[in-house]
Amino acid sequence: MAEAEVWTALNEQSAIDKLVERLLTTSPQLILLEATGRLEMAAAGAMAAASLPVTIVNPRWVKSFAKAAGVVAKTDKIDARIIARFAEKMGPKVRPLKDEQTQELEALLSRDAKW
Repeated sequence: MAEAEVWTALNEQSAIDKLVERLLTTSPQLILLEATGRLEMAAAGAMAAASLPVTIVNPRWVKSFAKAAGVVAKTDKIDARIIARFAEKMGPKVRPLKDEQTQELEALLSRDAKW
């Protein structure tokens, strides 16, 4: 995989809107986000609404992939590159996001399950 440009965005609506605009100019084949306790949902929702090919994966999968590749250092830039390599090698499929009601119900059920 060629060395790619890495950029970051804050998890706030104005930054997410700019991120989506930027992604639309690049015509990505796949945008892969790690599940991060639902913090990824605003960005994933905005990307899906813009018809960008986004999917969310379990962070354990990416962590196991990194470990198998011998990557133990942890920075945002390293994480971004590992996620990109994971997407390239594992080829996760773009899946539609769950509707808002389903997401809220699952969140409620997961909170209840912890009690």
